[in-house]
Amino acid sequence: MKKLIFVFFAMLIFMSAHGQRFSGNIYDVALYQANDSTTFFLSGTKGVKTIFVDFTNFSANDAVLTVGAAMSDKQSQNNISWSDGSATPVASLILNATTLKKSVRVQNGGRYKWARAALYFPNGLPTDNTAITIVWNAVATGTVKFGY
Repeated sequence: MKKLIFVFFAMLIFMSAHGQRFSGNIYDVALYQANDSTTFFLSGTKGVKTIFVDFTNFSANDAVLTVGAAMSDKQSQNNISWSDGSATPVASLILNATTLKKSVRVQNGGRYKWARAALYFPNGLPTDNTAITIVWNAVATGTVKFGY
């Protein structure tokens, strides 16, 4: 019986330590770019300090991202600023894969490039529903991935 209880608690600790490593969604831009902008909602993000945005294969470099706090009805969206390491908080981000740092690494004998941005919220997100709005501008194809 003691072994069973020990195994149960060990399994519980393992699951809680590894169960929430990455959460997020992948969206195909072609489904949304006909609109001027699209708002995506990440649920269950209260207290998360960093949101990652991957936009490696965008067809243009002029999409603009803002982050808002959406209430449970997902109607009201108030902009939230984040930190980019400077003293001034940032309120929007131009998703430009040319000017934002691309990382290159060897993967299976090849090279892989990606364009990602990390949005850091020093005090964590204040809401359970985070609204991420992207104004598409000239972006017509590609995928955008959100993770936290």
